[in-house]
Amino acid sequence: MSEQPFTIDPHAIYAEHIAFLDGTQGRTRPFLGSAVRERIGSMTYTDAGEERTYGTVAQDPETLVITGTSTTSPDPRGHHTATWTRIPDDQFKVLLEEDARRWAQVCKAAASVGLAGTA
Repeated sequence: MSEQPFTIDPHAIYAEHIAFLDGTQGRTRPFLGSAVRERIGSMTYTDAGEERTYGTVAQDPETLVITGTSTTSPDPRGHHTATWTRIPDDQFKVLLEEDARRWAQVCKAAASVGLAGTA
């Protein structure tokens, strides 16, 4: 596969955000730049064969935010737009702390209904 002409630091942290066509928002997740490049180049198996997951990908020349649009999922509910934004280390730390708090809440809720090994 040829290199995409995007400016991506393979060692930097990027925030990935997914927005589905029905308005549902995915949670923001951190990825290394090298993983972002792999995700942009990933393939999806469709009824018509294998196609790029993100058929349309563009990078804003000023902000360097990358936007990819996926319409290759066999289920239209899987169609989405992904954005990848480079984030500074201090924002990455905040993102990790927020994620840890959310998972602690999930585990607490699961334990409250008797699911073992969740607290």
